[in-house]
Amino acid sequence: MDANNNYTWGIVTPIDLLAMLKEDYEEFKKDYLSERKALHCILTGWHLTDWLYENYGKKHFKGIGSFRESLYPECPELKLLHDLTTRMKHFTVGRPKVDVKNTSAHNGAFSSSFSPSFNISCLKISYDNKEESINQILERVLKFWDDYFKNISLKDNL
Repeated sequence: MDANNNYTWGIVTPIDLLAMLKEDYEEFKKDYLSERKALHCILTGWHLTDWLYENYGKKHFKGIGSFRESLYPECPELKLLHDLTTRMKHFTVGRPKVDVKNTSAHNGAFSSSFSPSFNISCLKISYDNKEESINQILERVLKFWDDYFKNISLKDNL
């Protein structure tokens, strides 16, 4: 996208989108039961793949599919974000990457100000024969994106 044709209120590069994801995640951390804030992080976390493909991946991959496939081994949580984002956009997921069974709110004995190792209130998701809190999944996604951006920035001045 040409930075002169800004249709996204100042979010014009993948680095800008990553910064927005980090800010949104900080807001979500204040209320791990906020479905809206969780979904916003999920959508942004997934759409970084599209933004990076347009700004970086086209130079190195034959298509967006091969670019995404290159990311999954390093961050399998992106498959989950793919399915959740696709479900939000299309209501159904034609080619799921994971087996999502259920999402639920867990009312724990402790607030989100406590460490996730405590029984905190959070949003849970059951997929691929496991159950996790979305906050823990998003933490791993954020770490992945941070590391990924550092690596490509060194090579390509992203």
